[in-house]
Amino acid sequence: MNQCLLTLFLMLTSYLLVSQELAHSLQDSFERIMAAEKDDSTLIRHIARYISTAPQIDDQKILSLIKKGKSLSKRDDDRAVLFDLYSVGTNKLAIMGYKESSKKLHQEIVELTSNFDTINVKYYSKSQLELARYDNEEGQRESALNRCNDVITIHKKIGPSVELSLAYNEKTIYYRNAGELDRALTYSDSAISIIKGLDDKRSLGNLYTARGRVYRALGENEKARADYLLAIDYGEQYDIINTKSVAYNNLGNIEHISGNYDNAIAYYMKSLEIKEKRNDIRGKAIAYHNIGAIKFDMKDWDGAMEDFDKSNELADSIDFKHIIVHTNLKVGNIYYEKGNYNTALDIHSEVLVLSQEINFKYGEISGYYRVGQDQLRLGQYQEASLSLLEALRLAEKHGNKPLESSVLIALSELYMKTQEGNASIKGSEILKNVNVENLLLRAKNMSDEMNIAENRLDVMSSLHNYYYTNNEYRKDAAILNEYVQLKDSLFSDQMAESVADWQTKYKTAEQQKEILKLETANKIETLKSHQFKSLLISSVFIFILVSIFGYNYLKQKNRRKQAKQRELFRSKLSSDLHDDVGSILTGLAMQSELLSNFADENVKGSMEKLADMSRDAMTRMRDTVWAIDSRKDSFSDLIDRMLDFGKDLLIPKDIQLVLNSNLEKDDKKIEPELRQNLYLIFKEAITNVSKYSNGTKVDVHISNSKTAISMIVQDNGKIDPSNVRTSGTGTSNMIQRAKDLLGTTKISYDENGYRVEVVIPIK
Repeated sequence: MNQCLLTLFLMLTSYLLVSQELAHSLQDSFERIMAAEKDDSTLIRHIARYISTAPQIDDQKILSLIKKGKSLSKRDDDRAVLFDLYSVGTNKLAIMGYKESSKKLHQEIVELTSNFDTINVKYYSKSQLELARYDNEEGQRESALNRCNDVITIHKKIGPSVELSLAYNEKTIYYRNAGELDRALTYSDSAISIIKGLDDKRSLGNLYTARGRVYRALGENEKARADYLLAIDYGEQYDIINTKSVAYNNLGNIEHISGNYDNAIAYYMKSLEIKEKRNDIRGKAIAYHNIGAIKFDMKDWDGAMEDFDKSNELADSIDFKHIIVHTNLKVGNIYYEKGNYNTALDIHSEVLVLSQEINFKYGEISGYYRVGQDQLRLGQYQEASLSLLEALRLAEKHGNKPLESSVLIALSELYMKTQEGNASIKGSEILKNVNVENLLLRAKNMSDEMNIAENRLDVMSSLHNYYYTNNEYRKDAAILNEYVQLKDSLFSDQMAESVADWQTKYKTAEQQKEILKLETANKIETLKSHQFKSLLISSVFIFILVSIFGYNYLKQKNRRKQAKQRELFRSKLSSDLHDDVGSILTGLAMQSELLSNFADENVKGSMEKLADMSRDAMTRMRDTVWAIDSRKDSFSDLIDRMLDFGKDLLIPKDIQLVLNSNLEKDDKKIEPELRQNLYLIFKEAITNVSKYSNGTKVDVHISNSKTAISMIVQDNGKIDPSNVRTSGTGTSNMIQRAKDLLGTTKISYDENGYRVEVVIPIK
């Protein structure tokens, strides 16, 4: 371990020293080239190349170099070269967060190119569209629209062009923010159609990303995913790193809302890595928001708040109002989750006002929805009804299905309170006649269609409350089963480990960034005074070494903490399921059996069937509780569970069960996923024996090694294959469960009996 750490330390130190030496040599090379070059156009190109590649450069240095390039441009032939220099400079300034300096240069380009010819119109159009984007972000929507229309008017006279496509794309963003999603989609399709006609594949990636965002707002997440994947393909094919960064981030959003946190984290990290390398302030503001959103979903309120503060700080520095809206919606939600509804209401009200100021319809709808939720919790039912109904009106008007689903859930809670007499809503008598179940089922259908995990959990929780309150136990049991399955898929051990790994990588990246900054400063001092070089490098070495050992200790401590938290969560969840859902199902079975004794013959069969279904649900629930319970993670618990099930099923049929196990340690821990799937394969095999076998004995052999665990189930009966029903899913489920764990399954049934052989590798 120490040798590995030392090797890592030496590699990191070498990288830091080389990177700093490279930055210093780049400056030296640039100055030598500038001194030697005599051609003015070539000098301008060298300046552009230096601005693009220099890692340490501020806005004043960039503006000074562009001014120098402008002074060198003395011939008409130099105009294209000069405008390329302006483009490189504005792009670098925008990425580094020098927004005002970037806007200043774009305005200068517009003035320099206002007399149109073939060269001028290209750069005029690009700068007008960049200024339109800035206007759009700052809420100056009329100015943004005028700039876009100006470019469209010019290029319609010229004919199809990249600039015309980009103008349509900017209007796509304009109308998406305004909530006019159908109109936005029309402009997006037009932009893509023009670029395809020009066969300019380098520009397609960004256009597909923009259309994907419109699809997301419409709730058509699979179409959005397809567009983002196309954008990544074009970004990879033509090495357009900004396209890849934006597409990765949006794919992360899709996976995030679907509850696939491990995939979301992977995409967010890919996007953040690119943004960090480019020092993209706008991109980093979005990245910190997304990271905070993951922590929010994991209920790490303090960690989420730290990242939201970073996002807002970066967004404020470049006046990026749209991400401020998104972030403060989440900040208000943190206070809501903590029960501080007054603070949440204040923050969400500010978000609503800001969204209306910049005409950002997503923020406005979300603002009304969140304000209505806060008012509902504060007992302000009249105000809540007005806010939620306005949110529903806007969501339906603008086709925003994700928000429409969320608003329907909140309204259903308000309607239930109204019907129960717990809320008095003056002038809203219509609320008293609403069919709450239909309202919630409408929201559920929308959530299932869009596959938004958070909405699905919320609507199922509301349906459970409704069914339980109205004594509809059968519907309640079905919705609870679906809820538990979704919850289990979201909060699995594998997902928790992915989050822990992601947090470790994220902290490592932050530490390396800080080390890089410190090393840069030390290297500058070393170059100024060689006599302190040895002492300085030694100090940095010691610092890095201590950091690595400290980090390794914190990493191990964090993993132990994560493991403990997972076990506590699983134990609590299994106890809650057993106590709460178990008591409901037990009561349902007992009442059904009792009522069947007094029921007439027409309904007696139905009551008995209901009792049987309740007992079957209890059995399935016990399996689920056992699978979740972290106290049942040993090999011995697995063997006990198998014996209990096998004997209960086979003894009444006079079939003997013999289970032989040569496991290394009966009290050794087994991975929960392996334990559950091995048990379910055994259960299906024993069930098949009880149904189809005419044998008198079943032998089960379980053994494990350092690399794999194997199980053989063999009876001594003779089975006619024609009598075995193959239309069911039992056999395919056994094969798929083993395959999911990278294992193999062999199943045979003939005159030698029924045999199932499973081999699963151990991680």
